[in-house]
Amino acid sequence: MATSDDSTDPDRRDDEARPQRTGGAGEVGDRMVEASAGAMPTPEEEEAARRAAEHVDLERVGEHEREMTRLGAEIQGEGEIEPR
Repeated sequence: MATSDDSTDPDRRDDEARPQRTGGAGEVGDRMVEASAGAMPTPEEEEAARRAAEHVDLERVGEHEREMTRLGAEIQGEGEIEPR
């Protein structure tokens, strides 16, 4: 009797074949870890951020934020958050 070998199936995806446990927020495997902001930026990253900030149109960013807030407040249907 022949058996199927999933490892040779070209249509099989590895993530389908071997489900893995992923931890929720604050979890790594089965242990809890402290939340952190991660590593501090390097001097090169800080300088790159300063240079990039000079090219940001704050008025345009503000307009976009207000528009997205308005759209989010008016959403109906799937994804809608009902007030309590």
